[in-house]
Amino acid sequence: MTLWKSCECRRAMTARREEGFVLVATIWFVALLAVVAVIIAGWLERSLGRATALKDRVAAHGEMIGTVDRVAFLMLTGYYSPRGIEVGNPGGLVDEAFPNTLDFARGAGTPYIGLDDQPYRAGAIILRLQDDHGLLNLSYPDGYFLSGVLRQYGVSDNDTGVLLDRLLDYTNKSPLIHLNGASVDSYIRAGRPAPRDNPLLTPWEPHRVLGWDEYANLWKGPEPFSELVSVRAIAGLNPNTAPAAVLRAIPGLDENAVDHLLNYRATRLILQPTDLDIAAGMAVPVDPLRFNYFPADSLRLTMMAARYPLVREVVIRLTPIGTAPFRIDYVVERPQTVADRALLSRTGITVLPMPADIPSPEQKPVTANLAGGG
Repeated sequence: MTLWKSCECRRAMTARREEGFVLVATIWFVALLAVVAVIIAGWLERSLGRATALKDRVAAHGEMIGTVDRVAFLMLTGYYSPRGIEVGNPGGLVDEAFPNTLDFARGAGTPYIGLDDQPYRAGAIILRLQDDHGLLNLSYPDGYFLSGVLRQYGVSDNDTGVLLDRLLDYTNKSPLIHLNGASVDSYIRAGRPAPRDNPLLTPWEPHRVLGWDEYANLWKGPEPFSELVSVRAIAGLNPNTAPAAVLRAIPGLDENAVDHLLNYRATRLILQPTDLDIAAGMAVPVDPLRFNYFPADSLRLTMMAARYPLVREVVIRLTPIGTAPFRIDYVVERPQTVADRALLSRTGITVLPMPADIPSPEQKPVTANLAGGG
């Protein structure tokens, strides 16, 4: 009897130990499943986040392509004037064989698109249009203005002469070397690619020129040097569309004169040298032939979107004697800056006007009577 009870006790204890082991194993298994579930949920969340970001990026990319087409259409169908691009059928100019856009721009009240890098909104895209005549020409650099711009980035006047000579040697096919220039051997000794001996392709290419890369301020900051220059072989600076930094490079203009000019052109046009003097509040001591008061046939289009991490820059040029009506010189993308993100958060940005949004002269706008009076 005692032996039987002892066996029963051992079997009961063994059963309880087995039950405890099963309970512990079950708890560990449930905990493991919970950990696996958390990992899978995190992976799914990250995957969905990446998929959503990719979807937004693709959508923004498509809108940017449409924006390029829209701007090209405006360039081809609109009329250029000192104000910018006149939208729609401005005052019957379409009926004139040689439309006088200059006189039209003096008193027009119709919509137009400014080419001074001011922002517009097109759907989810914020865009800016910058006239090439408002930028400094690097293909045929004018040391008169270039020195004033480089000075703002901490480049001394002596070093400006060196950089200018080296830029000319980089783009010039001639075997002759400027006084402060750099030969092909200089590039080889520095372990750098040889000069291309051709015009610049983009405003960032001077970074490859010997010595230009030593000035980090030129390529970094809220307004890099590349934002102020063009590689188009065109002459004349347009004070109606030039950025403030370019206006500050005009010899004789101080900060007060530049501010006065910017305020003046916000409401009035600069059409001749006397207008420029009035706009600056002083006699501008510069040869009038260095200025051009009409936009170029090319512009820089800058686009950004809230859910697109990059800023896209496209240079569009009209080609009336080419095989196509326009061409795109280059397309680049760069990371968004603090200034770009601040612009994206702005409200009240003007919507980019389109001809379809403007009633023709013979078309009267239809208005609804919300009071129901018929």
